[in-house]
Amino acid sequence: MRKFLATAAILAALACPAWAANNDSSAAEGFVGVVVLIACVVFYFLPTLMARDNKPAIFALNLLLGWTFVGWVAALVWALITRSAARKIQVERDIDRECVAREEGYLKRAIAASKSAGTP
Repeated sequence: MRKFLATAAILAALACPAWAANNDSSAAEGFVGVVVLIACVVFYFLPTLMARDNKPAIFALNLLLGWTFVGWVAALVWALITRSAARKIQVERDIDRECVAREEGYLKRAIAASKSAGTP
């Protein structure tokens, strides 16, 4: 994404003088316009840039429904919640594995103790 933004900025800087010459305005106005356009695009794709998990899905949601305010907010919420929710699920799985491992250890010791005591 950084390469894309850098390329867009370079192309904008190169295109501004030509665009300004055709529109009877100064190159500075053209450059400011392109900078504002790039800032708007970056802001529009802010949820995608912030996402750490499910980046392609969040990009698709942002691209297709981001023009509606609800779609943009949904993409932003999804980008912010995904990491913490995934971490919570992973912690719960780790706790479950530890509990199962302890129970198996208790059962093995109980079976070994009952065998050594002579009870069937």
